[in-house]
Amino acid sequence: MTRTARSKDDLTPRRSWRPFLWPAVAALVALVGLVLVAWLGDVQARDASTKAIGWVGTALFVVVALFAVRSTANRVLKLLTPMVGLGHAALTRTILTLVGVVLVGVTALGLLGVPVQQVLVGGAVTGIILGIAAQQSLANMFAGVVLLLAQPFAVGQEVTIVAGGLGGSHHGIVRAVGFTYVVLDRDDGQRVRLPNAGVLAAAIINGPHGGPHQRG
Repeated sequence: MTRTARSKDDLTPRRSWRPFLWPAVAALVALVGLVLVAWLGDVQARDASTKAIGWVGTALFVVVALFAVRSTANRVLKLLTPMVGLGHAALTRTILTLVGVVLVGVTALGLLGVPVQQVLVGGAVTGIILGIAAQQSLANMFAGVVLLLAQPFAVGQEVTIVAGGLGGSHHGIVRAVGFTYVVLDRDDGQRVRLPNAGVLAAAIINGPHGGPHQRG
Protein backbone atom coordinates (compact mmCIF):
# COMPACT_ATOMS: atom_id res chain seq x y z
CA MET A 1 0.00 0.00 0.00
CA THR A 2 2.84 2.36 0.85
CA ARG A 3 4.55 1.76 -2.47
CA THR A 4 1.30 2.34 -4.34
CA ALA A 5 0.67 5.61 -2.51
CA ARG A 6 4.21 6.76 -3.18
CA SER A 7 3.95 5.89 -6.84
CA LYS A 8 0.79 7.99 -7.16
CA ASP A 9 2.41 10.91 -5.38
CA ASP A 10 5.43 10.64 -7.64
CA LEU A 11 3.20 10.85 -10.70
CA THR A 12 1.41 13.99 -9.48
CA PRO A 13 4.14 16.49 -10.51
CA ARG A 14 4.33 14.88 -13.95
CA ARG A 15 0.61 15.45 -14.47
CA SER A 16 0.70 19.07 -13.35
CA TRP A 17 1.09 20.16 -16.98
CA ARG A 18 -2.19 18.55 -18.07
CA PRO A 19 -4.47 21.49 -17.11
CA PHE A 20 -2.49 23.58 -19.62
CA LEU A 21 -2.91 21.07 -22.47
CA TRP A 22 -6.03 22.64 -24.00
CA PRO A 23 -4.75 26.23 -23.71
CA ALA A 24 -1.55 25.10 -25.44
CA VAL A 25 -3.54 23.42 -28.22
CA ALA A 26 -5.68 26.54 -28.63
CA ALA A 27 -2.58 28.73 -28.81
CA LEU A 28 -1.15 26.43 -31.50
CA VAL A 29 -4.36 26.61 -33.54
CA ALA A 30 -4.36 30.43 -33.19
CA LEU A 31 -0.79 30.51 -34.42
CA VAL A 32 -1.77 28.38 -37.43
CA GLY A 33 -4.56 30.85 -38.24
CA LEU A 34 -2.10 33.73 -37.95
CA VAL A 35 0.38 32.06 -40.32
CA LEU A 36 -2.46 31.18 -42.69
CA VAL A 37 -3.47 34.82 -43.02
CA ALA A 38 0.10 36.08 -43.26
CA TRP A 39 1.08 33.70 -46.08
CA LEU A 40 -2.10 32.99 -48.04
CA GLY A 41 -4.71 35.57 -47.08
CA ASP A 42 -5.37 39.27 -47.45
CA VAL A 43 -8.68 40.83 -46.42
CA GLN A 44 -8.06 43.75 -48.79
CA ALA A 45 -7.19 41.61 -51.84
CA ARG A 46 -9.32 41.65 -54.97
CA ASP A 47 -9.14 37.89 -55.39
CA ALA A 48 -12.13 36.28 -53.69
CA SER A 49 -10.28 33.21 -52.45
CA THR A 50 -7.41 35.23 -50.97
CA LYS A 51 -9.88 37.58 -49.32
CA ALA A 52 -11.90 34.67 -47.90
CA ILE A 53 -8.77 33.05 -46.49
CA GLY A 54 -7.89 36.36 -44.85
CA TRP A 55 -11.27 36.76 -43.16
CA VAL A 56 -11.56 33.10 -42.10
CA GLY A 57 -8.00 33.02 -40.80
CA THR A 58 -8.45 36.25 -38.84
CA ALA A 59 -11.72 35.04 -37.31
CA LEU A 60 -10.11 31.71 -36.42
CA PHE A 61 -7.17 33.47 -34.81
CA VAL A 62 -9.33 35.85 -32.72
CA VAL A 63 -11.77 33.21 -31.42
CA VAL A 64 -9.18 30.59 -30.57
CA ALA A 65 -6.64 33.08 -29.21
CA LEU A 66 -9.23 34.60 -26.84
CA PHE A 67 -10.14 31.10 -25.68
CA ALA A 68 -6.46 30.37 -25.04
CA VAL A 69 -6.05 33.60 -23.07
CA ARG A 70 -9.10 32.99 -20.90
CA SER A 71 -8.33 29.32 -20.34
CA THR A 72 -4.71 30.03 -19.42
CA ALA A 73 -5.72 32.78 -16.99
CA ASN A 74 -8.19 30.46 -15.26
CA ARG A 75 -5.60 27.69 -14.99
CA VAL A 76 -3.10 30.14 -13.50
CA LEU A 77 -5.73 31.21 -10.96
CA LYS A 78 -6.23 27.62 -9.79
CA LEU A 79 -2.50 26.98 -9.72
CA LEU A 80 -1.52 30.08 -7.75
CA THR A 81 -4.40 30.21 -5.24
CA PRO A 82 -2.92 27.57 -2.87
CA MET A 83 0.50 29.25 -3.10
CA VAL A 84 -0.15 32.99 -2.81
CA GLY A 85 -3.84 33.22 -1.85
CA LEU A 86 -6.97 34.07 -3.80
CA GLY A 87 -6.34 37.84 -3.86
CA HIS A 88 -2.94 37.72 -5.54
CA ALA A 89 -4.02 34.88 -7.82
CA ALA A 90 -7.09 36.83 -8.99
CA LEU A 91 -4.94 39.90 -9.61
CA THR A 92 -2.54 37.81 -11.71
CA ARG A 93 -5.44 36.36 -13.71
CA THR A 94 -6.83 39.83 -14.41
CA ILE A 95 -3.47 41.16 -15.57
CA LEU A 96 -2.89 38.14 -17.82
CA THR A 97 -6.37 38.49 -19.31
CA LEU A 98 -5.98 42.21 -20.03
CA VAL A 99 -2.55 41.78 -21.59
CA GLY A 100 -3.73 38.84 -23.68
CA VAL A 101 -6.85 40.62 -24.95
CA VAL A 102 -4.82 43.70 -25.91
CA LEU A 103 -2.26 41.60 -27.80
CA VAL A 104 -4.98 39.66 -29.64
CA GLY A 105 -6.80 42.88 -30.52
CA VAL A 106 -3.69 44.64 -31.84
CA THR A 107 -2.73 41.56 -33.89
CA ALA A 108 -6.23 41.25 -35.32
CA LEU A 109 -6.22 44.91 -36.36
CA GLY A 110 -2.92 44.35 -38.13
CA LEU A 111 -4.36 41.36 -40.00
CA LEU A 112 -7.35 43.43 -41.07
CA GLY A 113 -5.12 46.20 -42.36
CA VAL A 114 -6.36 48.76 -39.86
CA PRO A 115 -3.72 51.40 -38.98
CA VAL A 116 -2.86 50.59 -35.37
CA GLN A 117 -1.43 54.08 -34.78
CA GLN A 118 -4.78 55.74 -35.45
CA VAL A 119 -6.55 53.28 -33.21
CA LEU A 120 -4.07 53.92 -30.39
CA VAL A 121 -4.46 57.70 -30.70
CA GLY A 122 -8.25 57.43 -30.73
CA GLY A 123 -8.12 54.99 -27.81
CA ALA A 124 -5.91 57.36 -25.83
CA VAL A 125 -8.37 60.23 -26.28
CA THR A 126 -11.30 57.99 -25.37
CA GLY A 127 -9.39 56.69 -22.37
CA ILE A 128 -8.81 60.21 -21.07
CA ILE A 129 -12.51 61.05 -21.39
CA LEU A 130 -13.58 57.82 -19.70
CA GLY A 131 -10.93 58.30 -17.01
CA ILE A 132 -12.31 61.70 -16.09
CA ALA A 133 -15.88 60.37 -16.07
CA ALA A 134 -15.00 57.31 -13.97
CA GLN A 135 -12.41 58.88 -11.70
CA GLN A 136 -13.90 57.52 -8.47
CA SER A 137 -14.28 54.01 -9.86
CA LEU A 138 -10.70 53.99 -11.11
CA ALA A 139 -9.49 55.23 -7.74
CA ASN A 140 -11.23 52.29 -6.05
CA MET A 141 -9.73 49.85 -8.56
CA PHE A 142 -6.17 51.13 -8.08
CA ALA A 143 -6.69 51.15 -4.31
CA GLY A 144 -7.89 47.54 -4.54
CA VAL A 145 -4.70 46.55 -6.36
CA VAL A 146 -2.61 48.24 -3.64
CA LEU A 147 -4.58 46.47 -0.90
CA LEU A 148 -4.09 43.10 -2.59
CA LEU A 149 -0.35 43.71 -2.88
CA ALA A 150 0.28 45.32 0.52
CA GLN A 151 -2.12 43.02 2.41
CA PRO A 152 -2.74 45.15 5.52
CA PHE A 153 -5.28 42.44 6.42
CA ALA A 154 -6.31 39.04 5.11
CA VAL A 155 -9.67 37.46 4.32
CA GLY A 156 -11.08 35.93 7.50
CA GLN A 157 -9.13 38.26 9.78
CA GLU A 158 -10.73 40.41 12.50
CA VAL A 159 -9.98 44.08 11.92
CA THR A 160 -11.06 47.59 12.84
CA ILE A 161 -11.16 50.17 10.04
CA VAL A 162 -11.28 53.76 11.27
CA ALA A 163 -11.91 56.60 8.82
CA GLY A 164 -14.13 59.66 8.84
CA GLY A 165 -14.89 59.21 5.16
CA LEU A 166 -16.32 55.76 5.89
CA GLY A 167 -18.66 56.98 8.61
CA GLY A 168 -16.43 56.32 11.60
CA SER A 169 -15.21 52.97 12.90
CA HIS A 170 -16.07 49.56 11.49
CA HIS A 171 -15.08 46.37 13.32
CA GLY A 172 -15.65 42.86 12.08
CA ILE A 173 -14.40 39.99 9.94
CA VAL A 174 -13.05 40.59 6.43
CA ARG A 175 -14.97 38.40 3.99
CA ALA A 176 -13.61 39.58 0.63
CA VAL A 177 -11.20 42.05 -0.92
CA GLY A 178 -12.34 42.95 -4.41
CA PHE A 179 -11.30 45.50 -6.99
CA THR A 180 -13.90 48.04 -5.81
CA TYR A 181 -15.01 47.10 -2.28
CA VAL A 182 -13.83 45.44 0.91
CA VAL A 183 -16.63 43.27 2.31
CA LEU A 184 -16.81 43.28 6.11
CA ASP A 185 -19.11 41.34 8.45
CA ARG A 186 -19.56 43.68 11.41
CA ASP A 187 -20.21 42.73 15.03
CA ASP A 188 -23.84 43.83 14.76
CA GLY A 189 -24.48 41.17 12.10
CA GLN A 190 -24.59 43.58 9.16
CA ARG A 191 -22.48 43.09 6.05
CA VAL A 192 -20.99 46.31 4.71
CA ARG A 193 -19.04 47.08 1.55
CA LEU A 194 -16.41 49.72 2.09
CA PRO A 195 -14.87 51.50 -0.93
CA ASN A 196 -11.27 50.51 -1.45
CA ALA A 197 -10.07 54.12 -1.69
CA GLY A 198 -11.54 54.87 1.75
CA VAL A 199 -10.08 51.71 3.26
CA LEU A 200 -6.63 52.49 1.85
CA ALA A 201 -6.69 55.91 3.51
CA ALA A 202 -8.06 54.56 6.82
CA ALA A 203 -6.37 53.50 10.02
CA ILE A 204 -6.44 49.70 10.28
CA ILE A 205 -6.24 47.82 13.59
CA ASN A 206 -5.73 44.09 13.29
CA GLY A 207 -7.37 41.80 15.82
CA PRO A 208 -9.80 42.48 18.71
CA HIS A 209 -9.76 45.91 20.34
CA GLY A 210 -11.28 47.85 23.20
CA GLY A 211 -14.03 50.41 22.97
CA PRO A 212 -17.64 50.13 21.94
CA HIS A 213 -16.99 47.07 19.80
CA GLN A 214 -15.12 45.11 22.45
CA ARG A 215 -16.47 41.65 22.95
CA GLY A 216 -17.38 40.61 26.45
